[in-house]
Amino acid sequence: GGCRCALGTRPPTTMRAAAALVAVWCFCAAAFAPAAQAASAAAGVSPAVDARLPAPNAFEVNEKYASFNVDSTFNRGFFHVDFANTALRAAASSLAPATLRVGGTGGDYLHYGGFAGSEPCPAASSSANDTYGCLNTTHWADLVGLADTVGDLLFGLSYDAERACGGGAGAGAAYEWRAGAAQ
Repeated sequence: GGCRCALGTRPPTTMRAAAALVAVWCFCAAAFAPAAQAASAAAGVSPAVDARLPAPNAFEVNEKYASFNVDSTFNRGFFHVDFANTALRAAASSLAPATLRVGGTGGDYLHYGGFAGSEPCPAASSSANDTYGCLNTTHWADLVGLADTVGDLLFGLSYDAERACGGGAGAGAAYEWRAGAAQ
């Protein structure tokens, strides 16, 4: 009876990978469930789990694993952050190489203003103060500058959820992609 777990071992190749690697490679449900062991024994079955992972990539962690996210909403302070701040850029560069992800749910309510070919930002309603935001070219340039200090920028585009799901139309309203808002 009992549970047998086989586990391949190969240490992470860097300290960075070792610090980022948090994994459980072997789980034996029968070891934690006496009732399952009893049922297995009664059936004449010995549960075994083989948790060996394919080599050589089983323990490799992308060097950009230690990345970070900035939520692009007013109520998360996105429009109050000075992305050109030298102290912020120095701190961010310590994570390099990394990916700066900008987005989250707030990105669905983000508007873009001042870009060539973009539609002007609509006026904020008093009820939208915690979600409304207009990303202008200056804030965008500062954000891209911060991303340059860490490596990559992953930017989630707005699909105008406010118009699609709210704005008096109700949930499930028809939605039409407006590419002009994302260009």
